[in-house]
Amino acid sequence: MFRKNTTIPKQQITCPACGHSQRESVHAISTICQNCNRGIAIALGSVMHTRPRVQMSSPAPTPKSKQPDIKAPAPPSPWSRYFPWLRPRAKQLNSYPCGVLGNRSPHPAAHKMIACQSCQKLQAIAHGIWETHCIHCGSHTNLRDYAIDTEWHKRIQTRGNVHIKKHAVIRGVAIECHDLFCEGVLHGSVHCTGKLEFHNSSTIIGKIICQQLEIHPTCYIHSAAAIQAHSALILGQLRGSLHASGGVTLEKSAILHGNITAANIRIRPGARHVGSITIQNTPSLHTKNKTQK
Repeated sequence: MFRKNTTIPKQQITCPACGHSQRESVHAISTICQNCNRGIAIALGSVMHTRPRVQMSSPAPTPKSKQPDIKAPAPPSPWSRYFPWLRPRAKQLNSYPCGVLGNRSPHPAAHKMIACQSCQKLQAIAHGIWETHCIHCGSHTNLRDYAIDTEWHKRIQTRGNVHIKKHAVIRGVAIECHDLFCEGVLHGSVHCTGKLEFHNSSTIIGKIICQQLEIHPTCYIHSAAAIQAHSALILGQLRGSLHASGGVTLEKSAILHGNITAANIRIRPGARHVGSITIQNTPSLHTKNKTQK
């Protein structure tokens, strides 16, 4: 019925700086004077030394320099232990090898035009950004570069570049990117908004849609569906139909088995082609204006 007496025994402490007396616990190791706000260290009930107050002074003005100031990294938030999104992220390096499909712009303020993966509308994005949201429809857009050197079975959907290295194998997946540089084995569908280069034999079980197509001399490409491109340069072997809105060039080492539909075709001496050729005239600007009227 009665509460146990849990009173902590106390002792009298005198501040050596101002002489103020105050009561503190006998188990206390250090305390702060309630009068002058100075730190007091206690050992065996006696005052050992004091810690003087630190006087903060305003920093002296530094002369302005042309070089930018280097700021120290911000300390991590104490709430980052409970909220992972507050933790500082490590700097992500570009995994795509420079020089394969062109270096990125060295100027950080330079911009590039990116088409949204959902609404296909263009927007300006600064170089070095890895992901963004479309300003028109709000959908997420991936801008990362991929360098694949092992067997891969996941779909890739990005507006960055993809590099398939020599010993890499991609089977049964769809790749949607800007530029694709293939040195390994690719068995899937490809949709490139930029250049598509083949340096190794591959079988395409889906569609190929790209802006520029280039097949090197040591390659044998078998496409089940018709290849759609703006321009094509064939130096190796291609089995499948080719539809180009621009020009198609067959070099002397080229062998093409399939139908070709293009605006203009250039066949070098020594190139071989088995199939039909259709010249599709692109409408001029004058005819377009007439049809619009």
